[in-house]
Amino acid sequence: MRFKNFNFLILIIISSSLSIYLLKTLNYSQYNCRRSRDVVYPQEFLRFINGVGEQSGQMAEMFKIEWSDHIDNSRRLIMQGAQGIARNRVIIMGAGNCMEIPLEELAQSFQSVILQDLDLGKGIGTARDSLSLDLQSKVALNPEDVSSVGALFLNGALEIINSAVSEEGAVRGIIDYMNNIELFEWDISIDEKADYIVCSLLLSVLMLGEFVYLERKIEDIFGDVESALALGDNWARAKIDFKSRVIDNVIDKIAASLNPGGKVFLADSVIQHASGLGGVIDTVERYKFFSAEHLRDLLKGRFNVDYEESWDWPYLPEGNSFNRLSEYEIETLILSLP
Repeated sequence: MRFKNFNFLILIIISSSLSIYLLKTLNYSQYNCRRSRDVVYPQEFLRFINGVGEQSGQMAEMFKIEWSDHIDNSRRLIMQGAQGIARNRVIIMGAGNCMEIPLEELAQSFQSVILQDLDLGKGIGTARDSLSLDLQSKVALNPEDVSSVGALFLNGALEIINSAVSEEGAVRGIIDYMNNIELFEWDISIDEKADYIVCSLLLSVLMLGEFVYLERKIEDIFGDVESALALGDNWARAKIDFKSRVIDNVIDKIAASLNPGGKVFLADSVIQHASGLGGVIDTVERYKFFSAEHLRDLLKGRFNVDYEESWDWPYLPEGNSFNRLSEYEIETLILSLP
């Protein structure tokens, strides 16, 4: 089966706030929910996803002029969302290296800042180290898998691949696994809730790293198997359905983690417009990131929308060396609990 990974690979490096999924070996005390606390990501996967994160940082430097409007808009609206609320704790979910996050301003405004992501070194660790020493003392690093299901899913899927006798069997097994895996009910203790939650460019990349890694594993082990080609549509639908469930569960988590009177800044890519250059790719693509039409459609009554704004982000601008143009439609919402 030839999986069409190019879109997924482009999506994975969508921003410097790429969620690089975490090891489940550190502090879980703030969550009382059903999970396997001993499940960790395979080291090979971590090397793969951290390499993608480094590439994201390189692209941010390469296109810093072209990305400046996107970064400025994000930082402006994040601070706008923080107005008129208590300033005890802010959680940045999937923080990455905080490219579009006004980390210094948030650290100045809040008593405590929690950066959640796996990439402690060149990601959230570097972001915190860029602050003055007095502000660094207010910023905690939390290697938190925002979905809390990534490592569990990946390890289970790898077991299915390793025990399968054919590519078709592996794909069918993973599809069945995705359809039946249990997600989590969030019971967040009051002392771990936040007055402000920032979730920027995270939802669209949830599970994409795991999917690409698994697809590569299947092809490495089994190669092309003609009988499995008919499963292509089923595989694509199963991934969309599973990712939709994970996104819905993460939004539940955001709602459960927010103090009454608090706010949420939610931003993400809704649609990608991409086209080839120089005849390398002669098609124009329009790729939706969610099954919903707009970001607000994912909320399902769990939040009020207090403000919204959108813009285009030239992710791969004209004159780049990738022989491809890519632009993302960004939607941003400032939310409160009903």
